Amino acid sequence: MAKKRGNSEGSIYRMQDGRWRAAVMIGWKVAPDGKRTQERRVFTGATRHEVANQLTDALKDLKLGLLVAPRKQTLGQFLTWWLDEVVKATARPKTMEFYEYISRVHLIDGLGEIHVQRLTSQQIQVFLNQRLAKKSGRTKRSVSARTVRHIRRTLCTALNCAVKYKVIPLNVALATDPPTAARAAVQYMSVEQARTFLEMARSDRLYALYATVLALGLRLGEGLGIAWDDIDLDTGRFNIQQALQRIDKKLYPEKGGLQLVEPKGGYSARVVTLPAVAISALRHHQALQAEEQRWAGNRWKNEWGLAFTGKLGKPLDRSSRSF
Repeated sequence: MAKKRGNSEGSIYRMQDGRWRAAVMIGWKVAPDGKRTQERRVFTGATRHEVANQLTDALKDLKLGLLVAPRKQTLGQFLTWWLDEVVKATARPKTMEFYEYISRVHLIDGLGEIHVQRLTSQQIQVFLNQRLAKKSGRTKRSVSARTVRHIRRTLCTALNCAVKYKVIPLNVALATDPPTAARAAVQYMSVEQARTFLEMARSDRLYALYATVLALGLRLGEGLGIAWDDIDLDTGRFNIQQALQRIDKKLYPEKGGLQLVEPKGGYSARVVTLPAVAISALRHHQALQAEEQRWAGNRWKNEWGLAFTGKLGKPLDRSSRSF
């Protein structure tokens, strides 16, 4: 007498319409009332050979502890899910924008049609080399070694998530070699250059911004995010706790546009002491802004109490005409 198949061995049978079906039990589902029922994956095809191959793949995945799905997931499909369900929910908006751009322009374009479970380190290495040597991509343009390193890092991060969710058993991108990228030399203003710049900008309405950013070494977003409530001009204490940032409306329809966010990584929040040149400039700017507010009347819209705004109180950013 033939031995009956076990729950995780799968079965193949022919349906009344002539098609073939394979089924495998992958676990148990618990209903709200506490009742446990079997969870199965079913594969349907025109021939027994077709569904037998699908069943074989499913049993291999089950043995490796992977999620068994009726159809394999492409890398493009996984990256889209990862961006929408993981990155968007946990990362800063600018990080989401960065990963979305790298995924859309490079990874989905170059590797998106490959099943994520079938992706190999060799395929990834060839893809990275081609990006560097302008042999692939819609634009046929090469990218810098630094960008290729960003592409690899993004893919590694995404595939780490795929391992976590048991979509794949291991991260094949980790076995690839990134190109060597020379670190660009950072150009700093000398003290004399900074003094010359501030002297030439003294008549500009945003002179206080330039003086404060230069004196404290702030990022531009941190300077534009300065609120009067964060500054004590009598003691010279400045509590840096926010930055002004433009968020992509396509990725974040609910909060797109200019927003105040926590400084990069949260670790940049800090209390500093303003130098005399910044205190003097800020006092003058505060009086100038008060005059602009009186002139604007009910058109004044500085809802965040920012120190540096347009002439009607609106926030500034790189694209602002007043900046």
